[in-house]
Amino acid sequence: MEQKKENKASSANQKLSEMMQAELGEDPGKSSAIKVDIHEKLLDKLKYYCRNGLMSEEKEKLFSKYEVPEEFKAPDLNRQLLSKLKEKTLKKDKYKYETQKLIASALTALGAGLTIINEGINEGVDIDVFLDWMADATKLMTEAHFNHTPSRRACIIPLIETKGTRDFLKQTKSDSSLFGSNLKSKLKKFKKTESIFKAKKQSAPTSTRYQGNGKRPFDRRPLSSNQGNFNTPTGGQARQKLYFKGYNQRSNNKPYQKQNNWKNQNH
Repeated sequence: MEQKKENKASSANQKLSEMMQAELGEDPGKSSAIKVDIHEKLLDKLKYYCRNGLMSEEKEKLFSKYEVPEEFKAPDLNRQLLSKLKEKTLKKDKYKYETQKLIASALTALGAGLTIINEGINEGVDIDVFLDWMADATKLMTEAHFNHTPSRRACIIPLIETKGTRDFLKQTKSDSSLFGSNLKSKLKKFKKTESIFKAKKQSAPTSTRYQGNGKRPFDRRPLSSNQGNFNTPTGGQARQKLYFKGYNQRSNNKPYQKQNNWKNQNH
């Protein structure tokens, strides 16, 4: 039994014959990309530019250094569409337009360098000029690479539902990951802090204003001109009396009638 297992393992480790390899073809799961060697110091410098971008002065200098051929220039937005597009859309288009201008300048420097090599096959290559143009093309490409990072972040952050998480993502920095390689742990810590803050806010006592007899302060009727007059029985507004013709006159004359009757009886 053990011998059969050993034979099976040894047969699995044997290399395929050339004829079998030819029949099966290349391994589809194996990368066919060419692996190149880049000097460590050069790699570190290019990595810095990709993560942080060029200084504004250096970028402007590279922009104005080369006259970009018409074939490389970024297409302008049609003027007929300017009034039909929202400001946010125009801003995004301008950002991408500026990135295309970077790539156009890089292509110009790269094309000039390749032309020098082609012309110098027989006559020799001016290595100083060639390296200068290649360095410019490389820097411009790293700037274009850098510009796409905030552009991608700006497309993703507005899609996040909660405002707190959106604000948190804006504070992160890109490295090998768009929002930082340690996003998982930082986001977990942020969520925990946010939940504690909300719990404290909900448990905080709320003060209520004393309203006296429980009625709303603005339910009282406005003061009248007679209100507060203490000559009235209630100290409030005096009730208006009705006047009846004839009846009021007789009522008013009753005291005088009684007085006359008393005088007549005495006489």
